[in-house]
Amino acid sequence: MTIAELISQQVKKLSDAGQLEVLDYVEFIEQKYQARSFVAENNDWSEMSVGAAMHGMEDEPSLYSLDDIIEA
Repeated sequence: MTIAELISQQVKKLSDAGQLEVLDYVEFIEQKYQARSFVAENNDWSEMSVGAAMHGMEDEPSLYSLDDIIEA
């Protein structure tokens, strides 16, 4: 028997109010994992964007030299 089937058996034993509470909790868990997935995907895009923006920068000449440093 699968976990989903075991959960279904237990939920069927609950009152309507109990079943609504379980449904609410399941929807909460689903949103939590979707949010985690979104954050992970967003981080992947951010890393890719930074990598693309900085691609080839090491070959560019420096805009500043040591003479440009002023001690405060």
